[in-house]
Amino acid sequence: GEKGDVTGRVAELVARTDAVIDGLHRLAADLRPASLDHLGLEAALRQYSRSAAAESGLAVRYKALGFTGERLPTEVETGLYRVAQEAMTNVARHARATRVDVLVEHLGDRVVLVVEDDGVGFETGRVLAGDHFGLLGMRERAEALGGNLTVESAPGSGTTIMVEVPSAHPHPDR
Repeated sequence: GEKGDVTGRVAELVARTDAVIDGLHRLAADLRPASLDHLGLEAALRQYSRSAAAESGLAVRYKALGFTGERLPTEVETGLYRVAQEAMTNVARHARATRVDVLVEHLGDRVVLVVEDDGVGFETGRVLAGDHFGLLGMRERAEALGGNLTVESAPGSGTTIMVEVPSAHPHPDR
């Protein structure tokens, strides 16, 4: 019937809008935030968590472990910062969460980033297939750094995104 047509059109428009937004995010993703250059990953993420909390109204708890002042390779810092941004954007846009925990840990030869929310969650199989949440983009970033992305979620029980990458240059021969 006619109502179905309208719903379909609305869904199409929403999808198109999302695609535009995602395009803008990818564009922004090519620009390295100045805070990273000055502060390094640990402090830049701390600053980002603060501003994201203010902007989204979410309670963001940030924790960094194992950072002793030495800098990670530029591309590792940028990649992880971007994943944190994309994960946080997803939470704000889709999760209907109240709280987000951001943890970044430098463990010897690897770095782990965890973004966990208390939102509505989803069925991971369905979402990864359709990539509604920019998860493929995050996964590509992680893999480009020689690492991997894990997503744990279930309807009603929030979402945990974990990225683990080597802390050394992903392409040492360059």
